[in-house]
Amino acid sequence: MILAFVLFIYAAASHKSHFLFLFKKMTIKNLRQRLHVVAFLTIISTFFIACGSQTQKNTAKNSEHTDTAIIALPKPTPLSIAATQQLHNACQLWYDSTLLLKGFNGGIIVAKNGNIVFEKYSGTAHIPGSDVITANTPLHIASVSKTFTAMAVLKLWQEGKLNIDDELSKYIPAFNYPGITIRSLLNHRSGLVKYANFTDNDSIWNKDKFLYNKDILSLLATHKPALYFTQ
Repeated sequence: MILAFVLFIYAAASHKSHFLFLFKKMTIKNLRQRLHVVAFLTIISTFFIACGSQTQKNTAKNSEHTDTAIIALPKPTPLSIAATQQLHNACQLWYDSTLLLKGFNGGIIVAKNGNIVFEKYSGTAHIPGSDVITANTPLHIASVSKTFTAMAVLKLWQEGKLNIDDELSKYIPAFNYPGITIRSLLNHRSGLVKYANFTDNDSIWNKDKFLYNKDILSLLATHKPALYFTQ
């Protein structure tokens, strides 16, 4: 609407001579009509400007309330029985001919449009072992876990249960590295040593034993290796 008014003024200015001619043709007799026209244009322009200002305010207000809004995940799109079976058979063929032949040990899930079309588990949680892997078996997924951990932390921050600019020691007192915040950990800017290199020393950890998160925290607190860099 504002754009339309601006274009109207621009058109009038670009045809200045015609515009002025129309007003000169007016006599004193219709001066009242000219004043009505001016008053009308003034009211219209004020209305457009007010609408634009209100729109900007509403946009800013909506943006303020949606910055941390919960994003709803799309609902699964139904798949036909035939399509589901076709995908399942293709996955089964690949699973049998590729993974199992190489001694696959773990779990696999294939989904399309939110629908699980293939799910298999094979092997044991410990090698050698008898604890068969199932859907509920916790597995070491290396750096993939960083994404899930970061999302869980940000969810807690969104709910006001923590502040990502707090030092980690506020929540884990055993972590005795002053200055390292949750944010710096999420950004990979804490300066902490890589645990795989730190625990490679036989005097620090027995490689025949599994290394858990609680063990790493304990080793950091006990040995406190120097940081690669400081903030």
